Amino acid sequence: MRKLVVLLVLIILPFSYYKVKERMELNQLKEISEVISEVSSRLLHDEEVKNFSFGDKEISTSFYFNEELESYIIKQMKLYTSKATAVVVMNNSTGEVLSLLSYDKEKNVFGRSLALMATNPSASLSKIVAAADLIENAGYFPWTNIKTRGKGTTLYKYQLKKEHRWNRNISLEKAFAYSNNAAFGKAVILNSNASSLFDMAKSFGFNSSIAKFLKLPKSTFRMPTSEFNLAELASGFNTETMISPLHAAVFASIVANNGVLIKPRIVKELAVNEHSLIDEIPDNKKRGVKVLDEETAIQLKQLMGKTIKYGTAKKSFRGMRRDLKKKLEIGGKTGSITGGIPAGKRDWFTSYSKLKDSENSGISVTVMSIQGDKWRAKSSYLAKNIIEYYYKRIKKEDLTKRVFAKK
Repeated sequence: MRKLVVLLVLIILPFSYYKVKERMELNQLKEISEVISEVSSRLLHDEEVKNFSFGDKEISTSFYFNEELESYIIKQMKLYTSKATAVVVMNNSTGEVLSLLSYDKEKNVFGRSLALMATNPSASLSKIVAAADLIENAGYFPWTNIKTRGKGTTLYKYQLKKEHRWNRNISLEKAFAYSNNAAFGKAVILNSNASSLFDMAKSFGFNSSIAKFLKLPKSTFRMPTSEFNLAELASGFNTETMISPLHAAVFASIVANNGVLIKPRIVKELAVNEHSLIDEIPDNKKRGVKVLDEETAIQLKQLMGKTIKYGTAKKSFRGMRRDLKKKLEIGGKTGSITGGIPAGKRDWFTSYSKLKDSENSGISVTVMSIQGDKWRAKSSYLAKNIIEYYYKRIKKEDLTKRVFAKK
C-alpha cells in the first residue's frame, strides 16, 4: 500500500507541476496581450504611450522612430499642407518603422493615428496586387499587351468587352505606369478569376494582422461578387477595398524584398514595472514570409520603376538631384479616389528606394494626403523630398562608401 501511495505521488507531482507552469504561462500571455491592446489603443487615439499607468502597472515603451527624419517630415507636412496627411517610412530589410506621422490641418495637430487606420480606399494601389496576380498566375510579362478602349481613368462595362472595333493595345507596363483602370479590369476578367485575385490580396496581408506586436485595424479585401466587381477590385476603382498607410508601405516593401513580407516593427521596447516583455512576446524572432516568386517581384519592380520614369509620378521626381537619382533604384505607385474616413479625396503614393546593386532593400515611403479646398503638392512630391532627405542626411554614409561606375 505504501509503495502504491509513493508511486501515485511520483505520478501526480510532475503532472501538477506542468499544470501550474501552463497556468502561469497562460496568465503571462494574457497580461502581455492586455498591455499590447492598451498600447495599440493609445496609438490609435493619439494618447500618451511612452510612459503611462495601466491598472497597478507602470508601462514604458520606446519606438524605432528616427527623430531627425520625423522633424524634417513634420516641416514638409506643414509646408505642403492638405486637409490631412499621413506618412510612413519603413526599413525594408528589418521592418523597423522609422516614421509614422499624421497631421490634421484644421486642428493643427500632429499624431500617428491616421497612418494606422484602415479606413482609406486603396484606389490604384490595388493594381500592385492585380499585377502580381497577372504575372504570377496568368503568365503576364511587362510587355504583354492588353486590348482596351476608352479613357484609362474610367471603368464602364462597355470597356470590358472582349472584342470591339475601337480596341487598342496597351502593355501591362504602360497600363500600370499610367494607372489604366479599364486595362487592368479587362486583363483580370479574361485571364484570372475572383479566387486568384482574392488569394493574392491575402498574400499581400489583407484581412489579417499586419504589424508585429500591435493590435491594429485590418485592411479589408472582399471576394468579388460579379465580373464587373472583379474589374473594380482589380483596378482599385471602388471604395470597398480599405487599407492603412502603414499597409501601403508594406506593399512596396514586399516588392523591394523580392517577394518577402516582413511585418512592420513599430515597438522597440515594452516594459511593465521596468520588466522588459519584448523578448517574451510570441513571434518575436520570426523573420519574413515568402509571398511572391522572386521573378514576379523583379517584374513588379520594373512596373513601379516606369511609374517614376514616365508615368503618373514623373513630374514629382523630375526635380530629384541627378547624382542621387543615378545611384538609387526607385519604384512607386500613385492612386486617387474620393471616400473613406475622414471624408475627402485621397491622393496616394507608395514607393521603395534602394541603392543600386546593394543587398540592402532600402526603405519604403508612403504618403497619403486628404485634399481640402487648398493643397500645395501631390503625395508623390512629398515622398520624393523624404527619399532625398533620407539618403542625403540619414544614410549619407552609405552613399559615400559606395563607388559607382560612370556611364
